[in-house]
Amino acid sequence: MLRRVLSSVLALWWVAGSVLAQNAPPNPPPAAPDPPLTSLTAEQRKEILDGIGAVLKDRAFVPNVDFSNWNAVVAERESALNASDTVQAFVNNVNGLFRSYGISHIRFMNPVATANYGRTSTIGVGIGAAVHREGLIVRSVFPGSPGATAGIGEGDIILKVNGEKPENAEALSGAEGDQLIIDYRHGEDLHSVTVTVATFSTVRPEPLTWPTEDIAMIRVYTFSNGYGRENLERIIKEAAKAKALIIDVRRNGGGAANNLNHLLSILLPDQTVYGTFLSRRIVDQYREAHDNPDSVDLIEVAKWTEAKTRTRARGIDPFTGPIAVLTDRGSGSASEIFAASMRENANAVIVGQPTAGAVLASIRARLPYGFSMQFPISDFITANGVRLEKAPVQPDVLVPSGENDAVMLAATTRLRSMIEARATGSGGQ
Repeated sequence: MLRRVLSSVLALWWVAGSVLAQNAPPNPPPAAPDPPLTSLTAEQRKEILDGIGAVLKDRAFVPNVDFSNWNAVVAERESALNASDTVQAFVNNVNGLFRSYGISHIRFMNPVATANYGRTSTIGVGIGAAVHREGLIVRSVFPGSPGATAGIGEGDIILKVNGEKPENAEALSGAEGDQLIIDYRHGEDLHSVTVTVATFSTVRPEPLTWPTEDIAMIRVYTFSNGYGRENLERIIKEAAKAKALIIDVRRNGGGAANNLNHLLSILLPDQTVYGTFLSRRIVDQYREAHDNPDSVDLIEVAKWTEAKTRTRARGIDPFTGPIAVLTDRGSGSASEIFAASMRENANAVIVGQPTAGAVLASIRARLPYGFSMQFPISDFITANGVRLEKAPVQPDVLVPSGENDAVMLAATTRLRSMIEARATGSGGQ
């Protein structure tokens, strides 16, 4: 299942509020059948759509976005919704309706994706691949997975799976215990290995590396399940001896707000204000205090409210040397808040490519028959009054190619100049 889980992990932007879990509703929706549905009746589709409407009306919130028109949105696309009874077609159509709102963090999930959400293990071979003229090109191999153990690496070309040229990444899937004979090319060398589909951990401990003898780098893969608090505290202490620090959040799609707060809290001074989550309560309070305007200026609301988000003491001294944050278009949600907050509060330099521009706090809700949805509950404004939704964090040093060697060279070069500037007392970036 890794083929779907990994792509979802990279794409998901789950900042969420302080909690992701939901309390069970008073009248739980119909349970997911076993095995999961592959098709839906008209009555089942209506029940699910009505459930979505109730969530949007009663619980979803983005300032100045009207979710009360859900029934009208559904009516406009009724023919498309009824064109097919398959689960996948229905999921695709509903997500198409969600896109009409023009916001991030709203997504409809089928029962399989719902059941797999939040797990820190999966069944598969651990190979992420894309179609190539010769078969498949390996884009990623999860550490410790069956594919990694077999010696398959990024850039390898998979020529055959069980004797046939693979047409898509689905060829690398199977049930636990299935064996796949994979013929692949590494450079000019041909190899054939037998890989067994198995359960493996998707947790990757954050590594500390040293690109140069005095510049440390920490890779943060996620702010969601698998984020290692104790590990990060340990390696931040070890990195304290460096003259400069790189934090890599490329391809980090986000996660929980409390994990974001944790990382900022072990890098920045205690009680550092790094932004404001604009919830329904805060916006309603602002409207009441300002004669209930129909729409509000989010920047003004953030200035007005005293409900700021701050770091909390974690018993670790803030890093005082120059910092670079590496970003790309896969850096979403919590990663974007992290990058912007480090630039605003620690004068960090952002290196790489623009972020995703998808920053809303969200949670999940159960729906009938095992489906679920992610929906937003608040917006976010940085401490300096910047709204990040639809406004990607722009790098200070743009690396158009996005190639790792080029990004690392740009980051270490800029940090070296910052180290030298501090040493000579000239300051600046």
